[in-house]
Amino acid sequence: MNAQQTKLYQSIQEFSLDDPDAVFPFSQRLARENGWTVQYTQQVIDEYKKFIFLAVIAGHPVTPSDQVDQVWHLHLTYTRSYWDEFCAKILQKPLHHHPTRGGSSEQDNFYRFYNQTLISYEKFFSQRPPSDIWSPPNIRFSPDVQFTRVNAHRYWIVAKPSFTLSRLPSVYLPRLPLLKFIAIALLSFMLVLTISSSTLLIAEISPPKIHSTNSELAQSQAGENSPLPRNTPTPTSENKDNSTSGKSSGWSWWWIPIAIIFSLFGGGGNSSGGSSGGNNDSCMGCGF
Repeated sequence: MNAQQTKLYQSIQEFSLDDPDAVFPFSQRLARENGWTVQYTQQVIDEYKKFIFLAVIAGHPVTPSDQVDQVWHLHLTYTRSYWDEFCAKILQKPLHHHPTRGGSSEQDNFYRFYNQTLISYEKFFSQRPPSDIWSPPNIRFSPDVQFTRVNAHRYWIVAKPSFTLSRLPSVYLPRLPLLKFIAIALLSFMLVLTISSSTLLIAEISPPKIHSTNSELAQSQAGENSPLPRNTPTPTSENKDNSTSGKSSGWSWWWIPIAIIFSLFGGGGNSSGGSSGGNNDSCMGCGF
């Protein structure tokens, strides 16, 4: 850093986000909304200040980590502190927030900006960013990451168990969570069983019609020679149609396993690189 950059960095570090007269200050609100400890919250605030410094002097667009972005979002709601004090007096220029507009090209841009931010972090601070705040890019922009605001005072938050088939070679089997793999296997078995049973039903309702005239004549002669009355009704075309429709009803639900498989696992969502729920944000380097 040169002398001017060092002075700016010191001014950013000395700026307090907490109002000394507030009963419920900024840091406590940030910790409550994210379920963080007081110590971790202060660490994230320090990283937020470093990110702001990079946004001003890096010379390229920068993208924050998710934790740093939470500090930025909350600071923006404190409009007097952010615009009148922080930007006007400390940065001496506005620093705008630019959420993603969506789309695969936008996702690629944020991925590149985030990588550049990590590189500039090491360049100016001579150390790697802490991994518990600055996650790797593949995790930062993972489509599987979903966020939901939960009132931690009313509800418990328990992590779901995660079992993966990591020991099996990925060449033969993709690394899926164990529960998903079992569900796919069961649904696939149901699908094969359904198709097999339907094939048997087709074979039953379509017998070969060979020597039909001789068989009908032999049946009538046997009925005449029989000493006991025969109460069994002679099969008619109507009865055959009813039995055929009853047996072929197995075809009516063969599509259910396919629908379940596609509904649960067919939609990759943002796997191709789209917007991940508006969690991608950046700001343009202001230059200093």
